[in-house]
Amino acid sequence: MDFHTWLIYLLAAIGLSLSPGPNGLLALTHGALHGRRQTLYTIFGGALGFVAVIALSMFGIGALLKASVGALTVMKWVGGAYL
Repeated sequence: MDFHTWLIYLLAAIGLSLSPGPNGLLALTHGALHGRRQTLYTIFGGALGFVAVIALSMFGIGALLKASVGALTVMKWVGGAYL
């Protein structure tokens, strides 16, 4: 990946991580119910998961899914089962 593409990818990942979503709501809820220590664990877990997804995407899972319709279907079913 050339530097220009990587820079755009980095900016998009930072923008996505700063936007409000389910992880932010979960952290707010844990903060209200369980206190600061549990909330820090929640935030760390959400950040770790986000970094893992971005890293997998950056290292080719996006290209794999684009190339293989069967793999995309499996990932859809796994994601649906997870939810």
